Amino acid sequence: MVSDVQSWLDSPAANYGWILIGDEANPTTARRFDSTEGTVKPALVVDFTPSGEVEACCQTDGVCSLTIIGSGDCTGTTLLGVDSCEPNQCPQPTGACCNVDETCSDSVDRLICENAGGTFQGDNSSCSQGNVNCGLTPFVEPLPIPPVLQPTGTRADGVLQYTISVEPATQSVHPDLPATELWTYNGTWPAATIVATKDQPIEVTYQNNLPAGGGGRRGNNLLEIDTCAHGPNYYGDSKRIVTHLHGGHVPARIDGQPELTILPGEIDIYEYPNNQEAGTTWYHDHALGITRLNVYGGMAGFYLIADSQDTLDANNAFGLPSGEFEVGLAIQDRTFNSDGSLFYNAQLEDAFKGDKIVVNGKVWPYLNVKQGKYRFRILNGSQSREYRMRLENISQPGNDPGFTLVGTDLGLISAPIDLGNTISILSPAERMDVVIDFAGYPAGTEIVLRNDEQTPPLLPNVMKFIVTNQIGYTGSISPALRTVTPLNTQGVPIRYFRLSKETVPCSNDQNRTVNEWHVESLDGPGGSVLGKKWDDLNDFPILGTREIWEFENPTNSMHPMHVHLVRFQIVSKEKIGGLPIPLKPWELNTWKDTVRVPANTRARIIMDFEDYLGRFPQHCHILDHEDHEMMRQFQTTNDPANAVIDGVCSEREDCISNPADCAVVSGALCGNGLCEAGDGENCITCPGDCAGKQSGAASKQFCCGDTTAGNPTNPIGCGVDISDNRCIESGSGLFCRKAMRVSACCGDNLCEGQETEVDCAVDCAACIPTGISETICNGIDDDCDYIIDEDAPDEEVCDGIDNNCNGQVDEGVTITYYRDADGDGFGNALDMTQTCSPPVGYVTDNIDCDDTDPEVYPGGPPVKVIGSVSATYHTGLQLGYNAASDTDMILIKAETLDESIDFNHQNNISVTIHAGYDCSYSANTGGVTIVNGAITTNAGTVTIQSGTLAVQ
Repeated sequence: MVSDVQSWLDSPAANYGWILIGDEANPTTARRFDSTEGTVKPALVVDFTPSGEVEACCQTDGVCSLTIIGSGDCTGTTLLGVDSCEPNQCPQPTGACCNVDETCSDSVDRLICENAGGTFQGDNSSCSQGNVNCGLTPFVEPLPIPPVLQPTGTRADGVLQYTISVEPATQSVHPDLPATELWTYNGTWPAATIVATKDQPIEVTYQNNLPAGGGGRRGNNLLEIDTCAHGPNYYGDSKRIVTHLHGGHVPARIDGQPELTILPGEIDIYEYPNNQEAGTTWYHDHALGITRLNVYGGMAGFYLIADSQDTLDANNAFGLPSGEFEVGLAIQDRTFNSDGSLFYNAQLEDAFKGDKIVVNGKVWPYLNVKQGKYRFRILNGSQSREYRMRLENISQPGNDPGFTLVGTDLGLISAPIDLGNTISILSPAERMDVVIDFAGYPAGTEIVLRNDEQTPPLLPNVMKFIVTNQIGYTGSISPALRTVTPLNTQGVPIRYFRLSKETVPCSNDQNRTVNEWHVESLDGPGGSVLGKKWDDLNDFPILGTREIWEFENPTNSMHPMHVHLVRFQIVSKEKIGGLPIPLKPWELNTWKDTVRVPANTRARIIMDFEDYLGRFPQHCHILDHEDHEMMRQFQTTNDPANAVIDGVCSEREDCISNPADCAVVSGALCGNGLCEAGDGENCITCPGDCAGKQSGAASKQFCCGDTTAGNPTNPIGCGVDISDNRCIESGSGLFCRKAMRVSACCGDNLCEGQETEVDCAVDCAACIPTGISETICNGIDDDCDYIIDEDAPDEEVCDGIDNNCNGQVDEGVTITYYRDADGDGFGNALDMTQTCSPPVGYVTDNIDCDDTDPEVYPGGPPVKVIGSVSATYHTGLQLGYNAASDTDMILIKAETLDESIDFNHQNNISVTIHAGYDCSYSANTGGVTIVNGAITTNAGTVTIQSGTLAVQ
């Protein structure tokens, strides 16, 4: 090191610095270095020991240096007998200290201030001086509570209708800042809270009311758009929006597909079915390549779902706080310019972190709380920042309240969990449903919600709670909440993904490189990559099945992975080397839609794919990652076993499950306003979409989407030249895509590309409600909600109909009937049928002894007299003997006869008795026939030929 520095001094032109390389053989080794752009700037400390005896020399600013005794080099005050500056024993000036949390403290020792990460403002400085500015004072404004969104109408079928306008607005986030320009839902940030009820659908009309054409603070948008990102590389800086209900179990068409965006002046209508348990979902923008900017600009809000138990009212089944005592906390980080405007880096970056925490649209607010319990639904709505939250009682240090966990992303947990005063980690998009009890704290107690996460810039404050003298909700929370049964993992197939990063050229500026993040589909554990881009479609879960997904993360970044459509449970986490990682309380046996995958680990989740067909995203919820390729699509499909090859693509069939009947066509379509050059469109093949911005003489005209020389004179490929905007210009509505579109799949409930009503009626035919109840299993979407027969009962009824829509008729509920050929009420066990009602000549009993003789059946006559011509049956031995003729044979079942017998026939006949016979008189069982009475023989002959005739 010494020789390197000396060589740089001797030859400054050779000073290229050092590159620091860690232990690359160990994937868990990482080092973080501060820079001059960070909050804590690095400092170079050079220890130089002069020759001769030295003494400490103190400057007026408290800096210590060593000088040679008697040299006269000390320009300050020497410390006699002190020959070291470690530690610094010089008297330190005192003054104002700007603390890390942007508060100001007076009369603080300089070293104490700086060692705590603060900035010393100078000797004798004061916080009240005009030149001391520590930033924005925390806890000066109350926490805003977003209002509940009110319906704007009611459909004829009773469905409530709502209208959400995406529009510019200005809002004060702190009294020391000018108002901030935002792009919002209905003019507020965060948006009004939507409150819905399970199984009661609502209709939402989304309107893009952003100004058309130019405008905004940065060209055509609120924040500058980097056209290197996938999406802006062909849509430019257009003001596209599309809304995703995060955590919503919804059809693909209304899932907020990142490419199904609307432009200024356009609307889209969604119907949310709300067919899921109560939980904390939220809605936010999801436009491809600009989600981070639209969400950062203000497009986000709570969407709460209630049900019959978690009602959001005082009558809830669990004693949970409600009404004024149930509060949503949307926690986000932002950076503001001095004029109040939002700051965001103009170019793609790995993970933006703001320098202010905003809760419900206010920087570091406070909330006055009554003495009692509050239910807080906490949302980490930040771009990439994680939070380690802690409750600190600054009025009575050490007497801190705690968090009681009652729910996670998608609903309540089985029982409340005491977390103490700390939530150890909360990653972007995760939600935490907690109860905090402020009872027992005197009025005026101040409790600060801290953030102990150490990623710069450090943001230790979140908000403050101030206890009032009023009594709040003091009811008891039920010790049992909503049972969450672990999903069985036995025999469940595993789908493998690997998270990765790659440095690639910018799509439309080859002189610039950007980091591109990927979710790689693998063909097995540690296997080959099947696909890694948004347009790569490799994963096809089958409806009605369960899967385990494994995310392997060999990168040095945490990734919160969010899967649309489904709720899931976290199965396990482990280091890539195999060491298990214990799950957090909110990860163990809970319902989630986002899983935190730390660096150099693997995480497994398990989920059921139940009802909705189509393409759905799964992605990292670090929005900077999501916006540049760390988002994939999976396509749910029908079970191939349901396919009937008949030339028609029908309900419960699609291009994956029945490729013979359900076609795959191009996802591009001339006339949709997008020049899809990747699919062969250009100004010749599709002039309506690919005309471009023509100007000037004929010799200067050009052909958008074409790179063939001379066709015409000036061909231009989409996105080839970043400085050429004649094919992509949002102000003129010109958009050009150079990548091939994903093919359109007939049967996936999306009518797109070159699909038509003629060749794919199942997707494209206008859905007309039939008026038939969805409880009837007919394979038709009777109510046009993208689900077939969704209200069918779970139980099958024995009626010759497939009641539960599983493709089987009367399974498990039919009755077995047996043929009763002789009409004695007993059936033949070898002659049966299964049906719902008995056919003529059939009975439920199958124990007939002889189905050809109506006198022979269990419990029938015990005595059979066989004569020379015919046989007769009798209820007793005496009756049989009396009816017998000479030389007849009498058969007796192995039963007990309660009678006395007098073998005294008037004609002195001779009979033979066989005792111990079976029910059908066909075989001697070797059993005993018991006569429960006396036997007398006065005349004739009685021979016991076989069996045993016992008297008792």
